Amino acid sequence: MAKNAGKNYFFALIPDLSGLLDELQKLQGIKNITTTLPLHLTLFYFGELNPINNKRVDQYFARLPEKLTDKITLQVRGIDSFKDGQGKDTVFFLTVDSENVRKIHQELFSLFHDIHTDTFDFVPHISLAFPQKGITQQNVADIHRLFSGVHELSCNQFALASVDGQAIQVEKALLL
Repeated sequence: MAKNAGKNYFFALIPDLSGLLDELQKLQGIKNITTTLPLHLTLFYFGELNPINNKRVDQYFARLPEKLTDKITLQVRGIDSFKDGQGKDTVFFLTVDSENVRKIHQELFSLFHDIHTDTFDFVPHISLAFPQKGITQQNVADIHRLFSGVHELSCNQFALASVDGQAIQVEKALLL
């Protein structure tokens, strides 16, 4: 893992969205988030890691091939958005569910609860896009139309990613 001060780290699952990504890129009024990292489900957010915790995270990642023996499939429940204080959409996301994801998150929380920085309940979701200024109802309808037929997604990577300001990158990835 890179050991740069100021970076925040997280574990993520990266689903296979091959055909949908091209369509998402074409939508007007939407800034796609895939310019920094593939669409992903954040499993566990660490924040900055000191050398001891960095080693713990690396050791966990090294054991993943023997732990992740089952295929990870996400059931898509719908499309929603986070809203700002004025009720405007700030991020569109797919709400997803998976027993395997919940088990992995619970394991991560029990192993790393001492460095866990999130203060909210885990809500599995995949952020899709940020609305641009002046988003229209048609833009919102386009996102719903694009993902309305998606009921399941298979995850093809487990990644350790980092964010440094606006730049997000995959530090390590395990193909599933």
